[in-house]
Order: sequence, then structure tokens, then C-alpha cells
Amino acid sequence: KQWYQRRVAITAGEKAIHSLINEIDRDPRAVDYKTPPWTDIHNTCAALKQYFRRLAEPLIPANLYPSFMDAAQLPELETRQEKLRTLIKQLPECHLATAKLLFGHLVKVVANAEVNKMHTYNLAIIFGPTVIRSHCNDMVSLVADMSNQYKVVECLITKYSYIFEDKKEKSTDCDSALIPLL
Repeated sequence: KQWYQRRVAITAGEKAIHSLINEIDRDPRAVDYKTPPWTDIHNTCAALKQYFRRLAEPLIPANLYPSFMDAAQLPELETRQEKLRTLIKQLPECHLATAKLLFGHLVKVVANAEVNKMHTYNLAIIFGPTVIRSHCNDMVSLVADMSNQYKVVECLITKYSYIFEDKKEKSTDCDSALIPLL
């Protein structure tokens, strides 16, 4: 009985998520985000992740994927954020605008981490494989690149101003958020 109840709940959640995505696909300007099911943060977040997953081309395009993975492996944090800043500028215009909005929003989510428990590390785990993915889907590559995906997303959140807003100030604590604040 417990399995059945859980499966029914998952199916209902999946239906709500698909409904949200379909609503946006029809007319994003007509969506009333202040009404249910949009007010359910879990469904809204799941719909956002699903939206990015189903894009034919990931937010970080596959042709830049190797460069982003190389940047994540740079041992000097200052060099890493400088490289990510350069790579972000290479995104197609619509990808750049979307990345700026997404990561700007994630900065706001982290600012409320004491309430929502969504620290940078958690968001990096959730959004890393969603916005940065290789064109090849072999399991070895997926597992091998996972920590580098986290590092990229974590740095794009923690160094948002420097990377996206052309701020001159650099900081060298990109890895500091890899340990969730308790």
C-alpha cells in the first residue's frame, strides 16, 4: 500500500510538472505565477530543471563543454574564475542572457539558504548536470565530469558579479561553498 501511495503521489507530481511546462510552452506571458500549481516551489523547481534538461542544446553548449570542464580543473581559483568569465562571454547571446537570469536567481536562492536550506553546494548538485552536459552520454564520462560540473556551477553562483557583470573585483574563494553551511 505504501508503494502505491508513493507512486500515485509521484505520478500526480509528474502531471503537475508537465502541466507547468506545457503552460509555458503555450504562452509564457499568460502564465499567472502567483496561482497554484506555480506556488508549489517543488513543482516549479522540478519544471525548471526539466525545461533545461529537455533543451536540444544545453545552456552551456556542447562545443564549450570541454573548455568548461578544463576550467573546473584549474588548481588556482583565481585562474579558474577568470577562465569561466572568458568562457561565459563566448556563449551565444540567448544562452548568455538565460545563464545570467538563472544564476542571478540562484544567487538570490542562496541568500535565503538559512530558510530554504538551498546552499550553493546543493544547487550545484541539482543544476550542474542539468545546464552543463556533454554530447556523449556514456556513464563513465557522466560520472567522471560530475565534480567538475559542480565546481563550474558553484563558481558561477558564488562569483556571479565578477563573471556576469564585468565587476573588476576578483575573489579566490570559489571552493568555499563546496562545504554546505550547517
